[in-house]
Amino acid sequence: MKVYEKLLLENKAWVQERLQVNEKYFNKLNQPRHPHTLWIGCTDSRVSPNVILNRELGDVCKHQNPGPIVRRDDPNSTSAIYHAIVNLHVRHIVICGHTASDYVEMSMMGELPEIMYEWLHPISELYEENKAELQKIKNLHDRADKLSEMNVHRQVENLAEYDFVKKYKEEGHKLWLHGWMFDLKTGLISDVHSL
Repeated sequence: MKVYEKLLLENKAWVQERLQVNEKYFNKLNQPRHPHTLWIGCTDSRVSPNVILNRELGDVCKHQNPGPIVRRDDPNSTSAIYHAIVNLHVRHIVICGHTASDYVEMSMMGELPEIMYEWLHPISELYEENKAELQKIKNLHDRADKLSEMNVHRQVENLAEYDFVKKYKEEGHKLWLHGWMFDLKTGLISDVHSL
């Protein structure tokens, strides 16, 4: 059996499992959603927000990209953020990095192919800005984890400067920005920067 065939088969098994637990599961899923949180995270397959937050489908709106990175010149992430705030009225935006990030490690080592550098150069630049501090960390993986944490902090600050985010908050809407790190060794999330 080919991989994609197995995935489709697993989907059917998942549907049956959901229906055994709640025969109206998909009726509920098909209703308008009111997620409380937008999760902006990395594309890494080991970091699945609904799984690590123990949430059902529909509870958390998601946008994932390598890094993760929030850039105003990116219509993809900006559209997702705008929609979550203005149309879905989320109250929390989480930018979540993680330990053992290949993207961060490659950015730090200067080993990004050109096509990836275009997107990930903010992490490379962040490394250069903090090189003296980061090089005090002898273990390469620990250093990359610290850079990942610094990136999350920077991305929360970037998001806070979006015009529509500032306007939304100035209008009196409740919106909290959170910078989190997911530790792949423990499964735990830590708050590294919140506004």
